[in-house]
Amino acid sequence: MPIVLLAVTVHHMGLFFGTLWGLQELRFAAIFEAVRSAVSCFTRAVVCCVLSFHRRRRSRDSAVAPFT
Repeated sequence: MPIVLLAVTVHHMGLFFGTLWGLQELRFAAIFEAVRSAVSCFTRAVVCCVLSFHRRRRSRDSAVAPFT
């Protein structure tokens, strides 16, 4: 009887720790997805700023060039 009780206890402890491990993996996956999304948005914003700056500079240079 004590061996069966020990086996059941070990089995349930395995299920418990397996569930905790799965929840931890889901949490890490959610954090990774949030960071990936933030980096993607930041990268797009930087690219838009650089392209806008480059476009303004090029149009300013082309407007000044004929008069020099």
